[in-house]
Amino acid sequence: MDPAAVVRAIVIDPTDSNIVYAGDLRTGVYRSENGGQLWVQVNKGLSTRAVKALALSSDGGTLYAATEGEGVFRLDLKTRAEGAVVSISAASFQTAAPLAAESIASAWGEGLAASVQSATVLPLPDVLAKPAWW
Repeated sequence: MDPAAVVRAIVIDPTDSNIVYAGDLRTGVYRSENGGQLWVQVNKGLSTRAVKALALSSDGGTLYAATEGEGVFRLDLKTRAEGAVVSISAASFQTAAPLAAESIASAWGEGLAASVQSATVLPLPDVLAKPAWW
């Protein structure tokens, strides 16, 4: 970290107390993964470096930096599981089983639906519990 840094905010990752973020009024956001012994700038996408306040999501996945003159900057820190899908045979539910052409398969993953819902009509619907992005 710049020795002349004017640190206005510090937040500690709620999932790992060794991960600390500091907001400097002149040079932006710094991250330490060893409790503050070594600092690295994490300013990707941050065009105004005058950081006045920091906040971290409860899962440690998103950092918010309030800047002087350009609003709030959002930095996604952790890779989200959304979008990762595994297709398996709906006949056996074995993950190692190959899928045959035109077979019935099930998709498993995070963020695929907005809620849990069961089909209540026949014929069965093509879609249940649509996610918000649908």
